[in-house]
Amino acid sequence: MKKNAKTILTPEKALARMQTLCAKSEQCSFDIAQKLKRAGLSGADIKQTIASLTASRFIDDTRYARAFAADKVRFSHWGRRKISFALRLKKISPELIENAFEAVPESDYTKAVMAAASAKSRDMDRPFSPADKAKIFRFLASRGFETEYITSALEALNQT
Repeated sequence: MKKNAKTILTPEKALARMQTLCAKSEQCSFDIAQKLKRAGLSGADIKQTIASLTASRFIDDTRYARAFAADKVRFSHWGRRKISFALRLKKISPELIENAFEAVPESDYTKAVMAAASAKSRDMDRPFSPADKAKIFRFLASRGFETEYITSALEALNQT
């Protein structure tokens, strides 16, 4: 028997595997559908499995979006634009994305901007040269932060 031989995954086995996965970490319906598709399940089986997971609350896109947004702000220091883009790629609705940002405290968001800005500017002389300001601005913009937060962070860092 070859080790590379792909075993056929039945809908029941797929459901059990996805329940285990969802119990370990927060998942969205799009990610689960992609996993099931790669496993070779039919479209109808995928819809049925996702419906079962949603009904038993293993999958909840609202809960996923809130956790994703909070984690990306707190640990990865991402801004709202980048988080919104990542959630749209996962087919999360705009209403759920907006709802997810309400779960992130403003203080955590400003701390994330300052943490990212100070990390980027650690080896730069103060006051910042225009080239340094531009470099920090581009970096924070690439992280998805809005202009008003970036300028506030630059002003605060320049004063230290």
